[in-house]
Amino acid sequence: MAVVVLKKRNIRLLVITILLLGLTFTVLRSTNSNFATSTPASNKETTTDQALVDYESVEDPTKVRVGVVGDSTGEDGSTTSGSEDGEYNAEEEYSMLIKANPLVMFSKSYCPFSSGLKELLAEYFDFDPPIVVVELDQHSNGRELQEYIGKKTGRKTVPNLIVNGQSKGGFDDLHQLYRMTALYNSFESWSAGKFTVVKKKEKPGVNSDSPTGGDLNVPVIAGPDA
Repeated sequence: MAVVVLKKRNIRLLVITILLLGLTFTVLRSTNSNFATSTPASNKETTTDQALVDYESVEDPTKVRVGVVGDSTGEDGSTTSGSEDGEYNAEEEYSMLIKANPLVMFSKSYCPFSSGLKELLAEYFDFDPPIVVVELDQHSNGRELQEYIGKKTGRKTVPNLIVNGQSKGGFDDLHQLYRMTALYNSFESWSAGKFTVVKKKEKPGVNSDSPTGGDLNVPVIAGPDA
């Protein structure tokens, strides 16, 4: 009879032990599950925050706002140009500008010949779409862009007027056509249906104070970001 009681006691202890082990296993499993669930979320949140910080703290050196010559304020032609590693890409920016605009003038804000050509075209012609003017001295990568333009077009100085992807020269070239009353017809022949040009008024008398030979004073409305 004593042996029977001892066996029941052992069974009872065994059952209790099994229950305790099962309870411990359940607690451990629940703890591990909660840890596994919370860890990826924490990592994801940290990664996202870091990405936002990195994005907001790096100033994009390739952002350009281009303006137009004439009375129209134009639309914001913001573009970004760069390689995959973030380095500035002059070829890409030039290509984007030329493909998007049939008339592009590369200029410098302090250059009297650039100002003279902008004044001449704004005062005596209406273009649709208007000429896009890129002020290289106000461009954050103006030197690199000008070097590429020189290699691409064969013209290293400003102003440099690009019409449908082709350089038509600078102030001297275009002003000579203007003095010969051939500039309007030249633009018409260059347009290839990509833009229209309308004469606003006839050639003025000579004014020695103006590089264009006329009394012109029409500013560029907007230029690229510094």
